[in-house]
Amino acid sequence: MQTLDQSLFQSFSVGDVKVVQTTEDHKPPIQEDTIEGRYASVLFSTASQQECLYDIYEDITYIKGLYAASDSFKSFTQNAGVGGTQMKQFNESLESIGTFNPLTIQFLVILAENKRLTYIGGIDDRYIKLYKTLNKEEKITIISAETLSSDEQGEVLSALKANPLNAGKEFTLEFTIDETIKGGL
Repeated sequence: MQTLDQSLFQSFSVGDVKVVQTTEDHKPPIQEDTIEGRYASVLFSTASQQECLYDIYEDITYIKGLYAASDSFKSFTQNAGVGGTQMKQFNESLESIGTFNPLTIQFLVILAENKRLTYIGGIDDRYIKLYKTLNKEEKITIISAETLSSDEQGEVLSALKANPLNAGKEFTLEFTIDETIKGGL
């Protein structure tokens, strides 16, 4: 069994995200009929019932970052031989860096028991998408030829919010520069 580099287990922040712990009917806002989608939906519904949607969102966001940054973690998740002992060690490592919701820990164990840990990257993506859809959150990248002033950036955000189709949505804007653009956004 390959051990995970303990330096990977560091604290983090999900940033300024609206906190929602439960939904009225405990159903995910969208359904996806894939293995990843079904597991993410079950996690979403269970988290809503336990009033911890945001807490799980934080945990899943961390695990997604760990998956993206660590080849050893990816290898760990791809190992069909991961059993209870290895999951216990992994979960202890997670809990050593912060407080993880017991549902997250239980979910990881269930994935390993069902030989579905290999899907964790896709499950993470789907859960995050479900949470952001619930919050009517949209991340948009604005590409311009030159750096936009803060006033211009504010105008872009105002234009997005003024569109009636965007009523109730929250936007996270990322501004990047591509000098090959002749003009506009």
